[in-house]
Amino acid sequence: GTDTGPCGCGADQDCGPSPNPCATLTCGSCTCTSKALPDGVGCGGADTCLAGKCASGAAPWAVGIAAGSAHTCVIHASGGVSCWGRNSQGQLGKGGPSSPEDYETKPVVAVGLQSVTALASRNNHSCALAKDGQVRCWGDNFRGEIGNGSNTDDVFAPTLALGLSGVKVIATGSEFSLAIRDDKSLWGWGHAGYYKLLDPTLSSANKPKQIGKSYGVSGLTGLCGGNTFACGIWP
Repeated sequence: GTDTGPCGCGADQDCGPSPNPCATLTCGSCTCTSKALPDGVGCGGADTCLAGKCASGAAPWAVGIAAGSAHTCVIHASGGVSCWGRNSQGQLGKGGPSSPEDYETKPVVAVGLQSVTALASRNNHSCALAKDGQVRCWGDNFRGEIGNGSNTDDVFAPTLALGLSGVKVIATGSEFSLAIRDDKSLWGWGHAGYYKLLDPTLSSANKPKQIGKSYGVSGLTGLCGGNTFACGIWP
């Protein structure tokens, strides 16, 4: 086979043992040299890997994407997430410690994520919003932008942002994270200096807290975070 498919074989072939490394794709396997493919990876033709099996006519491989300064993450059709790029501060969410030169040139699974509907990445951290309205973040946490109640430098696996529920929209900035809840209230965590114009009383926080309630900041329907600023949409 040709070196074009997900296993290094043809687009409609799966990897097999030598001397015939490329064999006709067998749906139900979704394996390459005994290593299971992550959910969402194309198995060949119109098939997509879902729950370890090739599902005929499944949704496209990637249904959402976000990028930081040196890493990229995608949402799979299955609701899982994979990332690639630099992992020196846990940016890929694959778990375990990393080194200054740690990077991946192919997607690796961000562990423990399911039913993800939205991603946000900026600089060296990312956040994922799940269908249940909870937010999980990973990567650099020097300013508390992961939202887990601590300021450890690196968080290697997706970790729950504490005290948030019913989230509908997420955004990330250089060292901060933002969320809009179903009541259209705005919440933030991390380096408050970058979104402080919304509420001059704010100080940096390592877990989510509501922003601007006493300043009339409510009714938001959309968010976008830059390196040192944020923008919102009001109806």
